[in-house]
Amino acid sequence: MAFEIAWFVLLVLVALAFMLGPVLARTLEKPGRTLSDRELLEREKRAALLLLRDLEFDYRSGKILEADYQSSRAEAERQALELLRRLDGLEEVHDAAR
Repeated sequence: MAFEIAWFVLLVLVALAFMLGPVLARTLEKPGRTLSDRELLEREKRAALLLLRDLEFDYRSGKILEADYQSSRAEAERQALELLRRLDGLEEVHDAAR
């Protein structure tokens, strides 16, 4: 039971880090330098890909159960796909502006 609670807390922390990472990164940037939408989305994409890699590693090393892995991976893939769609949307807008 404590193991499931620990995993739940870990997953919540990872999700919070994923969501708050770009906001915190923006506050840590040099004053006067703002990140473009594309740069922010690229950072989020890298974080999503790292999360998928870490989930795979944790599952293969036996740190998480298959059910937890499957649900966490599905959510991480959903977030990564959404980021890719948003990046594609930015490219389409940029191409249309040319």
